Amino acid sequence: MIKKHLKPLITVGALTFLVVGCSKAQDVAPGKEKDGEQAISSKDVFQSSSYYKLKDKDVLVSVDGKELTVGDLKKKAFNQLLLTEVNQFIENQLLLTKYPVSNDEVNKLAKQYGENADIDKDQIKLQLAHEKAINEGIDVTDADLKEIYNANFKDSGKTFEEMKADLKKQAPYFFGESQLSKKIAALRTDDNVKYQDEKLKTEINNLFVEPLKNDQQETSK
Repeated sequence: MIKKHLKPLITVGALTFLVVGCSKAQDVAPGKEKDGEQAISSKDVFQSSSYYKLKDKDVLVSVDGKELTVGDLKKKAFNQLLLTEVNQFIENQLLLTKYPVSNDEVNKLAKQYGENADIDKDQIKLQLAHEKAINEGIDVTDADLKEIYNANFKDSGKTFEEMKADLKKQAPYFFGESQLSKKIAALRTDDNVKYQDEKLKTEINNLFVEPLKNDQQETSK
């Protein structure tokens, strides 16, 4: 049964993906380096990559003499994001292997946003793979559609019959990210995922894989 009150993960017909700024401005202004530091572009466009190119010793901000350097931030970000980013990388690569997306598919979607748009095609490819995975093996009944309608669109001003066609397209996304994560978890093997060491592998499995297995066992009872 489809869970109530869950919004679609992806908007049908308008896939969510990263469209980076169309500006072609350089990240670092040439000729502005001083004492090993690289100046940020004077263009009125914020780009975090410009700051990443600074030296670790460079100060991002100071308050009453207390400084936050680029190196400080990198260390904090690494500590906070290590496990999440490693797991996300694993899931993305397994997803793209299981549900391959051709360049033609990516280019077809990218063209909808115009030739001048600076599109992240890798993100488009990943989003299309997500869509394929979410739609795989979906068998939706009228009862499921009515449940989605009553929980989310009853007050929309449109009747169930008027929305039925759209509900069929949106239905797979109401199953939630957990269903997709379970599919990806089933793809993990020692053959296709190689870790730096057993400690990292154990921590990733404890945080992201075992909870899904436990959830599956509870659901099957």
